[in-house]
Amino acid sequence: MSASLGVLLCSYHLGLDIHDAADEYYGCKSFKSSGIFYKIEYINKKFYLYDQSNRGGIEGYESFFKTFSYIEPKNSGRKILLTSEFVDYKDGEMAFIDTKKFQKLIKNSGFQTFYTVEKFNEHADILEDKSIQKKHNIDFNNIKEEIINFVKEDDILCVKGIFESSLPKFIEYIKNLSGIKIKRVLHTNNMQKENSAFKGLKTLDINDADIFKKYAQEADKKAWIYYFPFLYFWSLSNSRELLLGEQNNSIKLFLLRTLNREKKPDFEMFIPPLPYNEDVLKTSLEAIYDYERRKKARILWVDKDYLLKIKSSKAFEDISFKLREQEYVYNPKIYNNLAGSKFRYIRKGLTGVNKLKDVEVVEYSSRYEKECLKLLDRWERKQRSKYRNLQDTTYTKICLHNAYKFDKKDIFGLVVKIEGNIKSFGFAGEITEKSGNLFITKSDHDISGLNVYIEYMLMMKMQNLDFLNAASDMGYEGLKFNKRSFRPILMLNMYKAYVDTNNTSAIKLPELS
Repeated sequence: MSASLGVLLCSYHLGLDIHDAADEYYGCKSFKSSGIFYKIEYINKKFYLYDQSNRGGIEGYESFFKTFSYIEPKNSGRKILLTSEFVDYKDGEMAFIDTKKFQKLIKNSGFQTFYTVEKFNEHADILEDKSIQKKHNIDFNNIKEEIINFVKEDDILCVKGIFESSLPKFIEYIKNLSGIKIKRVLHTNNMQKENSAFKGLKTLDINDADIFKKYAQEADKKAWIYYFPFLYFWSLSNSRELLLGEQNNSIKLFLLRTLNREKKPDFEMFIPPLPYNEDVLKTSLEAIYDYERRKKARILWVDKDYLLKIKSSKAFEDISFKLREQEYVYNPKIYNNLAGSKFRYIRKGLTGVNKLKDVEVVEYSSRYEKECLKLLDRWERKQRSKYRNLQDTTYTKICLHNAYKFDKKDIFGLVVKIEGNIKSFGFAGEITEKSGNLFITKSDHDISGLNVYIEYMLMMKMQNLDFLNAASDMGYEGLKFNKRSFRPILMLNMYKAYVDTNNTSAIKLPELS
């Protein structure tokens, strides 16, 4: 159950008005998994909007309906739900929907009206009473005005959808209605209240981009993990949150991750304090010790510079380190002249693509999202057998949908069209004013040299930078060959740090000169 609904449920059982109770929590913020609750005034009516527009999944919907069985609107208000399908049909999870269970949950939840969109009708039999499904349409845009006109005084309109759904755009549609008054109801986060380890932390959001980049600039960071758009996109997964705090002019960044619902979430430092601050590191580790109730902690990403700083302090003698990867760092300026044998592989890739008919490179925009998603789906199906675990598909989808929210310096995209069809796309951007990130590249591998072509085109757009990080090769020989062919000027070691006084087998890294 999400934290915000938990607070409302407790208020209900205490005999309080849930809407008045929610107002009393003004000034407190929940983690994003709680959803967002709004008070709306529009065309002489007041109602409530609950936004969980990209919080899908079987367990999420089960919890959602259970919670709403305890909540009743004020006066004669109704519960109305606008929903997508409950799971992504492409993942094959439709088969795991327990129809009988959901029929009971929906009946007990008290929702009088369902508006449904996208692929909901793939499992429409979860509605035992078909009369509550007022209307279904593939595209919410075709019914959005009807929904708003249908809502009456004191109704609760809930918007819930899977991550791939377009329903967040419905929320934006409501917010942009002419003459609307909208107020976010800020409510208590139970976890933050119950555990002092979370004191001073908030969910990372897009508004943190400038301060994070400023501190990364001060610390002269080049590592992949300091690329803010990646952090933001990656954090939007339903199974994790990045929590950010500031102390003594340093950023603290933690990962809260739920991998197993049978136990409490993992709580770990994501990076050392940025810029490095020994006192902030001490308090951060102590917060994790409090959460774990023993001296156990992990710092997931530590570059060599910060490793040396940590190892030089007697306060951290019990921290062990393990090398986790080596990242390829390039100087993008060297590709202005591709003469010589060392660039033969790049020249070959470029020549092969340039010989094709009607090759066009254009700037990415949202109008290319659907076609890029189709290319990504084909790429994933083909590459799945080659790579043990593809870890970038989800945040690539998020990037395609949300890249427009950032300044073009932070992230820009290119699309390669061949005979009018998208065959490759890529994204890159600044980590700092001197360092950048070659973030995402996806290509049709049936076209020889296209992966080299998109990487080269992105690099040529970043000639103002001295360093460009292209991540690691993850131990795959094909990736290693490709990345080495671009002639890195630096291999950046990245480590994981451990504190576990009960673990006698911790790996100690040899002293570094």
